[in-house]
Amino acid sequence: MKKVFLYTLLTVFCAGAVNAFPGDVAFPQVNGLDGKIQKTKMIRQQNVAALQKDVLSAAVSAKNEIARLQEPNFSLALQSIVKVMDAYNALRRVSVSAAAATSFEINAPFKAGWGAQLKMAEFVLRESVVLPESMQGEFDAWANQVLQDVASAVNAPAARETLEKLSSARRTINTMKTYNAGYVLQALAPVMDAHNALRKADPALAALVSREINKPIKAGFGGNGVVISRFVQMESVVVSGNLQYELDAWGAAMERDLK
Repeated sequence: MKKVFLYTLLTVFCAGAVNAFPGDVAFPQVNGLDGKIQKTKMIRQQNVAALQKDVLSAAVSAKNEIARLQEPNFSLALQSIVKVMDAYNALRRVSVSAAAATSFEINAPFKAGWGAQLKMAEFVLRESVVLPESMQGEFDAWANQVLQDVASAVNAPAARETLEKLSSARRTINTMKTYNAGYVLQALAPVMDAHNALRKADPALAALVSREINKPIKAGFGGNGVVISRFVQMESVVVSGNLQYELDAWGAAMERDLK
């Protein structure tokens, strides 16, 4: 029986490295000229962002293909994941932390066409036995790497703080029996501060954490659920001064993250 690395995620999932791109490829020193060095950094960051988009796009495509399978055909399902593996490995060769940031989205639960709830890495480890032995090792190694990257990112203090503040805000909004925009914004302010700190430490991971923050929150006062990025921009008028501008900027930044 294959050994499966088991990792327990935080209850709201998702997090990341504190330092931006730790352990990544070092920036080259170009003739000691700051301008050229900065240009090199900028190009590299653009390359990393493009590779992240490739990974996320491949993950969405794979999940959509598996969602169309009405019967459990594990060979076809695994075949659809190959592009995710290739894109993830390419990104990880350039930036370990940027790859770890995408690991949450890769392993986010989704529904297969035959009705099962799946997580991609666990699915690969469980069903790779249908593959030839030479391929099985490659699939298992990739899935275990994704799980390790998720686990290492979860332990980052800045991300952990964001998720803890989010969990607290959700509980507060869940129990509000009467609608009061000011109280909701008050509950969300610590989440904003922690998320902004995470964005400074690791922009790529903060962008993916935005997806978790923006999952609708069931409110005790009813309605279709509070979507934070929209809510803070709509209701920030009830506060004044810098806090209003900060809430608007936070909401706009999250909406850019989700595009």
